Amino acid sequence: MKYPILSFGILLSAAAIAQPTFNRSDMFPAGTAYQKTMVSPDEINTDSTGPNSVWNFPLTPLMSSEEIAAPLGTQGPYETFQTSTYVFGGMAGTDSIYNYYEVNDNAFAHNGFFQFSFDGFPPPPGANGPMIYNPPVDVFRFPSTMGSTFNQEIHGVRIMLPDTIVRTGTEQVMFDGYGTLTTPAGTYENVLRFFTIKEFKDSSHIDGNFNYKLIHSWSWISPGTRGVTLLYIEKDVTDLGTVNLGAVQGTAWYTNPGDVGFADIPNRSFTIYPNPMQDIFNLSGKAENGNMTVDLLSVTGQHVQRLYTGNLNGQQFNLQLSLKNVSPGFYLVNVLNGQKVESYPVVIK
Repeated sequence: MKYPILSFGILLSAAAIAQPTFNRSDMFPAGTAYQKTMVSPDEINTDSTGPNSVWNFPLTPLMSSEEIAAPLGTQGPYETFQTSTYVFGGMAGTDSIYNYYEVNDNAFAHNGFFQFSFDGFPPPPGANGPMIYNPPVDVFRFPSTMGSTFNQEIHGVRIMLPDTIVRTGTEQVMFDGYGTLTTPAGTYENVLRFFTIKEFKDSSHIDGNFNYKLIHSWSWISPGTRGVTLLYIEKDVTDLGTVNLGAVQGTAWYTNPGDVGFADIPNRSFTIYPNPMQDIFNLSGKAENGNMTVDLLSVTGQHVQRLYTGNLNGQQFNLQLSLKNVSPGFYLVNVLNGQKVESYPVVIK
């Protein structure tokens, strides 16, 4: 994007597990889809480290959704992140967020994100725009095994109006254990855990104030499940900025890699025609329950004009939409349909 107490035991396995290594060839391909379930971070104890660890968490599911590692170009704007392998789309409150990741010879890395704000219309200045990391922020590197560690500086620029945010900071990643992980989705052997510390600040916010964050996170991955994160938790989060002051609870979730499949990404929810277009085009499909809005955005995410807003009550529809005083070029038609957001590249002649 983007969320009760139990007894637990820390046991040493009688039969030692061979130390696993995670390689470039172990990464899941673009198009992978799986179930992701949010849980309370209070249910996860992160103390157990070292070889042959046993992590056993009978977690209480809160909310589940499908996670899709969509191929580049099938979700959200993509021109800014041409080297990305995957794009993960999601919602954060009233905002739509697309996170872009690449798999290269050396690392699984975060290239940045694109965020669209729908908190009011028109959006406040600077509400939409990409955060571009240069260089990309490595999530982990290849090969990785227990004891692998690295440090990296964080340099990011978020193109916003009237202010451009500059993000600076550091990241430390440490693979601190391997063993067996149990969640409600199942029990997994040869699991590696890595601990990440990110500390960064943004040079400005929309209202001109700085924002400081310290994030501690733990991730469990396994070559046997193609690197899909089996369990993730953020704790000890500090957010000092314009809205939040002090400690933030954090977030946690697990996945069910037994449900790993491939999403039929090319089958989009709507059809746009003609494309290229001039001053009128058609948008057809089936609406979700709830309000639907259609907006024209620039390829950098700036709002151009509202094209439609209304409640189609889950019906099939065919809308004819008009463009007013729009210069020829490349744009995005962004559709907020209930809780779903999709972006469609279009050409206006």
